[in-house]
Amino acid sequence: MKKILKYFSYLSVLSLMVYLILFPRDCVQAGSLALRLCIETVIPSLFPFLVCSGLFISSGLAISLGRLFTPIMKPLFNINGRGATVFLLGIISGYPVGAKSAVDFYKSGLISKTECLRLLAFCNNSGPLFILGVIGVSLLGNEKMGHIIYLSHFLSALLVGLLFRFYNYGESSNLQTSPTAFKVCRFSSIIGESVTEAVETVLKISGFVILFSVIAQALPSVPQRAYIHSFLEIVGGIRELSSLSTPYKLPLISFFLGLSGLSVLFQVLSIISPAGLSPLTYIGGKILQAVISFYITKILLSVFSVSEAVFSPLGEISFQPSVFSWVVFAGFVIACGVKFIRKRTTNL
Repeated sequence: MKKILKYFSYLSVLSLMVYLILFPRDCVQAGSLALRLCIETVIPSLFPFLVCSGLFISSGLAISLGRLFTPIMKPLFNINGRGATVFLLGIISGYPVGAKSAVDFYKSGLISKTECLRLLAFCNNSGPLFILGVIGVSLLGNEKMGHIIYLSHFLSALLVGLLFRFYNYGESSNLQTSPTAFKVCRFSSIIGESVTEAVETVLKISGFVILFSVIAQALPSVPQRAYIHSFLEIVGGIRELSSLSTPYKLPLISFFLGLSGLSVLFQVLSIISPAGLSPLTYIGGKILQAVISFYITKILLSVFSVSEAVFSPLGEISFQPSVFSWVVFAGFVIACGVKFIRKRTTNL
């Protein structure tokens, strides 16, 4: 099996190199569109939340919020209350902020390894910016469709979390090490470290988006192209799915959103591998979420009637963050500021 995978990887790399040589114009166009996507959407939408995640850990605010949310997180997901911050960031910010936050919390000793693996199964999700704005308004031309897809995405993540509470259920989830103690220091130093880590992460994410967009460009024009494209990279893939004439269009979009695609998978692997974490719970959680989301969307469509409008091409998409996302982000910033002021006042 290892030899088969080895030769398959060699063949894939060689095929991509040959395609780059034979069709440079197509590759440049695909890379340019992907780069524009990163500049206009990926970086503005993910970067603030990545910085915020780092500030949550450095400021000690995650520990304070953990005590507040433990009565909710422990019975539902078998995770201590600090995991609520990871879930919140993962559900409103988009891939792969949830996975990055879970790993950061684990490395800082805020959650145990078992709790981190449980969180990875359901806390890395697409955000409202992409589902409501890009898919609902720009691609499908119907806000109601966007709300149905987002609701199914959110509910399926919750259900996966409820199921994965039984992962390693007999194993104690108590922390093996004490959480990193909060150290009073200059705000500029803490935010500088958070920004540096966020820049490194967002560049890595952008690299994967561009790479898989070029790979997807090489796909043959076959009837199954939209499904293969969505499996590789969801942004361009869902754009193709939205143009199909099938009664299962919305459930299929929900399915691939839950699955997240190979591009997001490799982004997550690049984050969790250095921490020595297994990707199996993440992969199992995404497959389960994809299936659940598919059927939840079908149920919601049978309850709510929607009509489809003409979709817009990717070049005309207007990326506007939801009000809810900005309100939550502003709340994060204010909370971090209050925490710093209190700490500084106490130690003066």
